[in-house]
Amino acid sequence: MNTTQSVRSRLKNLFVNPPEGSRRWGGSEEARIRREVFAEHLYGKKELTQADHAELIDAVLHEALDTLPSAESSNYISWLVQLGATFGYTSASARLLIQLVLRLGHNTHEELVAQLAKFEMPLAISTFVFVAKNRKLLLSNEFGDKGDAMARKAVWALGRFEGKQNSAEAQAALLELAEFKDRKVARYATSMLKRGEC
Repeated sequence: MNTTQSVRSRLKNLFVNPPEGSRRWGGSEEARIRREVFAEHLYGKKELTQADHAELIDAVLHEALDTLPSAESSNYISWLVQLGATFGYTSASARLLIQLVLRLGHNTHEELVAQLAKFEMPLAISTFVFVAKNRKLLLSNEFGDKGDAMARKAVWALGRFEGKQNSAEAQAALLELAEFKDRKVARYATSMLKRGEC
């Protein structure tokens, strides 16, 4: 079985020399990552076992975290995040997803917030609040992105806790954001509270 380090080395090679039948992430072109092509190049088979899948996601996130904060790494990190999403992040990877969301130097925060929201994990509540409050700090203005969609996704993620064990904590977070000085974020949170989703 491949070690995580070996998988990480292969990831770099696949980014530089994408396999036939897939397209590399680059510029404004959206990544089209064919799962079976990458599985075959990384593990020599089209379907991954549960252990292979866990190892791959771990390798993808560690590789992304260790590559930061190099300015040249933006496309590579975007590609890694897309590759991870293609194979599917797991709740076991939530802590690494949170670490990557909170790091500067990449432009995948919005995608990571969307992935993290799927797990409805209590440990992510403070991360969603931080993301909503710091939307402009987290995103580079390279593409004129002010983080509106990312902030909306973070607020929406808090609204998904309705009826769950930590719904009171999520509602308190929404109430805090409804009073926040950033009018857009406050409006998103107020709208979520009015919908009664939390």
